[in-house]
Amino acid sequence: MYPQQPPPPGYPPYPPPAMPQAIFTPPPQNDGKAIASLVLGILSIVMCFGPLAGIPGAILGFMSKRDIGRSGGTLGGDGMALGGIITGILGTVLVGGFWIFYIAIFAAVAASAPSSYTPPPYTPYTAYTYTAPVPTVTAPPAPTELKPMPYTGAVTVVDLRTGGGSLRTQIALELGSAKDDGNKLLVITASRKCTACDEVFSAFASYDLQKALYNVRVVRVDVDAFPSELAGLGLDKPLQPWFYKFDDSMKMVDSISADEWDDNNAWNIAPVLKAFMAGTYKKRAGTADAGAKPKIQLSDPF
Repeated sequence: MYPQQPPPPGYPPYPPPAMPQAIFTPPPQNDGKAIASLVLGILSIVMCFGPLAGIPGAILGFMSKRDIGRSGGTLGGDGMALGGIITGILGTVLVGGFWIFYIAIFAAVAASAPSSYTPPPYTPYTAYTYTAPVPTVTAPPAPTELKPMPYTGAVTVVDLRTGGGSLRTQIALELGSAKDDGNKLLVITASRKCTACDEVFSAFASYDLQKALYNVRVVRVDVDAFPSELAGLGLDKPLQPWFYKFDDSMKMVDSISADEWDDNNAWNIAPVLKAFMAGTYKKRAGTADAGAKPKIQLSDPF
């Protein structure tokens, strides 16, 4: 383009040259296949559609990039097409791998299950009958020693034990202790299951019997604990209880049984045992004069 010449003299200057008009070019339109590829790729991961959406998304992405390259810039969306390819392949691999894993587990479980089901044999209905339990009666344990004595006041009562030496030795020791205290010794033989024995021993709680035996040392002998030694001392009387007196040489000098009185209460027992220990009890049950009541002097000194 040549430079403009100045106008001839007397003419106005030429107007400035017009500027060329800019040509407006609209932006390229996004390819629809690129948009669809990105949407399918995202669905293959987020919605766990996996290969169902991932494979079509990747194919559309490749087709969109091809068309965008051939359009000469008239089509856009290359980034969306690339994103659709990446998400489609990733969703296909991840979700498809999970599908294959779970299908393999289900197949293994199905293979381990029995091929056919065999129902259990039919059992005909039988009416229920109730059988009442039979109560078991347990016998009480056998006593291992004489029942403890009740309150005896000033009367000393001693029970001989199997671990304290022979029966003769224990009676001799108690005889010596009674003599040292200025008392007499009364030996009573009793059995563990003897009802009369328990009644006699219960009577010791009475003041009448305690007063009658205030200077007597009472020794109880369990006949079940010394079965082989009773005969040697003359204590092997049948039926219990029996009452014995010994002298200083360990010789049994007198004995009576509970047949000497009627009921086993302190009112009946006290006068008989008091006279027996004083040596003044002469009448005995079972003699020819058994019908007569024994004459007892309650004032006899010990």
